[in-house]
Amino acid sequence: MHLKKLGLTLIHPINETYPISTISLGGLDLNYTTCHDHDEMIGSIKDIRMVDNTNYPMTLDPNQLYNA
Repeated sequence: MHLKKLGLTLIHPINETYPISTISLGGLDLNYTTCHDHDEMIGSIKDIRMVDNTNYPMTLDPNQLYNA
């Protein structure tokens, strides 16, 4: 399997609107083989990018609702 780009957005756990971080994987190659007693997964990732949206060191308060 070859994926050109895969993106994930992690959201605020309380109000489910504020994006905490975004992650993108580029050039994902994956070979998956199933055998009768085990599975094998071999692959590579060419590019990983993660953007933190939590405004560190002033991180989010889980008890406060934020505007989207």
